[in-house]
Amino acid sequence: MTKIKKSRLRNILIIVSLFLVLIAYLFLQPHISNALPFIRQYRLNSLINNSIKNKDISAQEFWEFREFYAPGTIKINRPSMTFKSKRITSIETLVDSKSKLKAFVKRSDKWDILFENETNLIAQKDGSTYVYFIKPISEMSRANGFFDYKDKDKKMLENKNWYVFTVINK
Repeated sequence: MTKIKKSRLRNILIIVSLFLVLIAYLFLQPHISNALPFIRQYRLNSLINNSIKNKDISAQEFWEFREFYAPGTIKINRPSMTFKSKRITSIETLVDSKSKLKAFVKRSDKWDILFENETNLIAQKDGSTYVYFIKPISEMSRANGFFDYKDKDKKMLENKNWYVFTVINK
């Protein structure tokens, strides 16, 4: 190859590489990618489809989804926590380990239920998606590290489960 062809090929590779890095940045940066409706919809569909496929809402995937779909702020008022953003409101709290999800869910006849079992529910109504789940404390600690497990926290966690209620707006 001549010097001109090598130089031209190198310039094309640099331009393509920069373009790919920019595209990756846009898709991976929560504050930028959530502005694109098709990316938000893809993330929501992915959470729903994975939950249906696995017959469970993954707490870790849920936390990642929430932060990438619409980054927001977290307010902690132990034993509860609230996540608020422009498109998501999520309330997390501790409940008695014997509590059943149906005791917390206010059903609507107009819901389109996408996924449901004893500990998980995903439904849609009027353009909003509702996510409910109850998980053991061990799963909560893996997903969010909400408690630092000092003696005070350990007592608070005894005989408790983690309850999450979330409303997702498009």
